[in-house]
Amino acid sequence: MNLTGSIVFALAGSIALSVAAGTALGTFLAEPEILVVVLVAAVPLAIVSILLFALASLRPVRRTATARMATTLAILLALVAFGLAAANLGAEGTMASATRGTKVIFVLLVSCLTVVLVQWLIFRRDPPPGHVPPMKFGREGANRNA
Repeated sequence: MNLTGSIVFALAGSIALSVAAGTALGTFLAEPEILVVVLVAAVPLAIVSILLFALASLRPVRRTATARMATTLAILLALVAFGLAAANLGAEGTMASATRGTKVIFVLLVSCLTVVLVQWLIFRRDPPPGHVPPMKFGREGANRNA
């Protein structure tokens, strides 16, 4: 699959699986407005991260670059979620009243991490740009005319 196909497939797949994960988790936690929050957060994150993964995939050491990009994005998302949870707890005052906001932040984190995971899995599998697999003839891969 070429880079354009990878971008389209990763973008569509990551958004679809992120919305599915967020909706399922939101339904389980009985939070009705989760779908709106997931769509508002997951789509821009998917677009930004697809650009970052596309740039990382153009590096000579493709697997290492995409792995570092996925790790960096996951750490940044966890830090943002932790900061949002701390701000929510500070605004509400007690943990009992901050539970609903913490559920929303948790679902948001899971859906955004789903975006990063799906895109990383797609981009790490692709061969480097310009790579042409060797032609194989027969069972052993030997040329029949030789």
